[in-house]
Amino acid sequence: MQTLYRVLTLATWETAQESGIVPRCGNDHKEDGVHLNLPEAVDYTANRYFTSAENPVLLEIDTSSFAELIEWRIPLP
Repeated sequence: MQTLYRVLTLATWETAQESGIVPRCGNDHKEDGVHLNLPEAVDYTANRYFTSAENPVLLEIDTSSFAELIEWRIPLP
């Protein structure tokens, strides 16, 4: 099992719980995909794209059911 992570704001997570769907962010739409993070990239992503006031939430994603569909990309600087 490969575990990847998704960082969201608390507000986005609350909306997702109500709707049952985690919405894509702006970069997801721009790249036409869903950005997930390796464990070693979580801190970087949380600190670069989120503020403490947004109360970032970390989702742990079990990718075993869709691992063959994952497109691995070079991390952005």
